Amino acid sequence: MSIEDFPYPICFSTVDILLIRERGIFLARKSTETQYRMVGGFQNPGEIRIESAAREFQEETGFSVNISDLIYFDEFVISDPRYKNSKHGITTTVFYFYFNSGNLIPSDDICEIKYFKFEEFGYNLEKLDEIIVPEHREILRNFIGKISWELN
Repeated sequence: MSIEDFPYPICFSTVDILLIRERGIFLARKSTETQYRMVGGFQNPGEIRIESAAREFQEETGFSVNISDLIYFDEFVISDPRYKNSKHGITTTVFYFYFNSGNLIPSDDICEIKYFKFEEFGYNLEKLDEIIVPEHREILRNFIGKISWELN
């Protein structure tokens, strides 16, 4: 039986992590993509979401983050292209943390990690749309709106 034969819709649980440094954010790029995204991935059975976030972050950046440093942001329904014509879908839980020092080494399916200053796209949503994968744009718009209050 394939997943599409399952009689009920399945909601896959994922996590995404935003890395904040000063007045900017680190985003990642997969080798199969030209646009950037948040670090993240699927929640494993037996994990709570914050554990999944710490694991995914370590897998994709080589940097070990303490669970106590992760801050819950929000949850979103993701329009993932892998499930475009499927009854199944993805809900992601987004965490963020302040990354002050350390080395980020692209790993797993990530080929590049890049730092963007908020002013590069914070007030220019067209620029955000050029840089970010479609499934993460709404999340980043919401996050930039929230974090801009904290940074001022």
